[in-house]
Amino acid sequence: MMRPEGGGVPGLARLLQNGQPCVLATVDPGGAPYTTFMSWVSARDDRTVCMAIDTRGIALRNMQQNPAVALEILAPDRVLAIRGMAHVGAQEVRSCPFPAVVVELDVLEGRDHTGRGIEWQGPAYSYVEGKEHRYAVEQAVLAELRAGA
Repeated sequence: MMRPEGGGVPGLARLLQNGQPCVLATVDPGGAPYTTFMSWVSARDDRTVCMAIDTRGIALRNMQQNPAVALEILAPDRVLAIRGMAHVGAQEVRSCPFPAVVVELDVLEGRDHTGRGIEWQGPAYSYVEGKEHRYAVEQAVLAELRAGA
């Protein structure tokens, strides 16, 4: 599904409202792909995806050199691929337990990769006993991303 002019990927903000496991693909300086698994991804609307990106990581350095990225969203009932241009912000994600900045992704295109006749059951995760406090941290990070950190 291509994004219509002035539109977005219909339902993207709703899909990412509470986060979803995703795989971010960036390009390194040599032109090779680099992937990062992430879950602190939200959307302000159907055109803008916001991610909390670790300032110490390779993905951030790659996006600073080449803003073209792709994001595979592994939702409970479908797989949605989006691609677009990343804008690295200077503002820190205050609720994040590691140094991170907000990266906004202007969505250029979205494609449903679920496949006809396939029942998709996306990945899920939970925090182990003693780490339940991480749910509150995760919700705070996602709320901050939606609000515009």
